[in-house]
Amino acid sequence: MIIPLNVASHQEVASYEEKESLSDKLLNKGMFLFCKQCYADAVKNLTRAAELGNIEAQLYLGYFYFFGRGVKRNYKKSAEWYEKAANQGDPSAQFFLGFAYRGGYGVPQDDSIAVKWFTKAAKQGEVSAQFYLGKCYFFGRGVKASNTLAIKYLRLSADQGFANAQFFLGNCYKIGLGVKKNLKKAISLLEKAANQDYGNALYMLGVCYEYGKGVKRNHKTAAEYYARAVKRNIPEAMVSLGRLYLFGEGVLLNETKAFSLFKKASAQNNADGQFFTGLCYRDEIGVQQSLKKAAILFEKAAKQGLPRAQNALGECYEHGEGVEQDYFQAVKWYKKAAKQGFCTAQCNLGFCYERGME
Repeated sequence: MIIPLNVASHQEVASYEEKESLSDKLLNKGMFLFCKQCYADAVKNLTRAAELGNIEAQLYLGYFYFFGRGVKRNYKKSAEWYEKAANQGDPSAQFFLGFAYRGGYGVPQDDSIAVKWFTKAAKQGEVSAQFYLGKCYFFGRGVKASNTLAIKYLRLSADQGFANAQFFLGNCYKIGLGVKKNLKKAISLLEKAANQDYGNALYMLGVCYEYGKGVKRNHKTAAEYYARAVKRNIPEAMVSLGRLYLFGEGVLLNETKAFSLFKKASAQNNADGQFFTGLCYRDEIGVQQSLKKAAILFEKAAKQGLPRAQNALGECYEHGEGVEQDYFQAVKWYKKAAKQGFCTAQCNLGFCYERGME
C-alpha cells in the first residue's frame, strides 16, 4: 500500500506505519508459534495480521487451510485468503487462486477464471502460473487453444528453471507436439529437469538412452537414470529397470531384483508392473511359481486395457492355468487383445476359431 504524501496527512501516514508494524509483529509471532506447534494461537495471530492486510499472513493462511496444516482443512477459507492477497497483486496468491478455480477447491470450478488469475501471475513472472497457463493454451482449457502461446509460457517457466515446465516442453520437442520435433532440445530440457531430480524426467532420459532416442544407445546409462527415477517412486521406471535386470542389459542379470521391482510397481496399480509380476509367478522367475497369483495379476492388468495381459489371461483360461478352464472367457480376452492389434492374441484367436472354441 502506497500513500501519496501530497494528499496524506501526517496522522494518516503514522496510522498506516503503526498498522503495518503491528501486522508484521503479529505475522512473526504467528509463525514462531506455528513452528512451536502452538497451532491455535499461531492461527489467531496470523488471522489478525491478515485482517490488517498483511499479504504474507494471508498467503500462509491460504496455504494452511488448503493443506490442513495446523487447522482443519477448509478449501473455502483457503480460497478466501488467497483472494484477498491476490487482489493486492501478489503473484503467488494469484496463482493459488487460479489453481483453486481450476480444480474447484472452495470455489465453483471455472477454467476461464483460472486462466484470468494464471495470466495475472504469469505476467509477474510466477513460474507455476506460467506453466499452468501454458498447459491451458496447449489443451484449450478455459481459453482458445494456441500452440504459440502455450510454448511461449512454457518456455518462460522452463527458462526460470521450473522442472515441470522443462519436462513438459522437453516431451513436446521429443515427439513434435506443438513444436517442430527436435531431439537435441528435448534431451537438453529433460536433463535440466533431471538435474533437479524430477522423477518423470529421469525416467524419460532412461527411455531415451535405452532406445537411442536423441542420444547414443547405452543400457548402462539407461539403468542409472531408471534407478534414480525409482528412488523418486516412478512405477514406470521400476518396470523398465526390472526388465533390464531380467535380461541382464546394462546391469548384471538378477531375476530376484527384477521380480522385486515389478512387484513394487504392481503395488501402485501399474498395469505393466502387474503383468510382469504375473509373468514371474507363472514362469518361476525370481519367485516360487504360483499360477493362481499369476492369473489374478494378469486379470488386474487386463482390466486396465493392457493387451499382453489380456492375451496372457486368455491363455490362462484356455489351458486352465490358475483358473478353471473356460474357452468362452479365453476367446473373450483374446478378442480384446486382438482388437488392439496384439499379434499373439490374433493368432490365438484364430486357433480358437479353427478348433470351434467360440
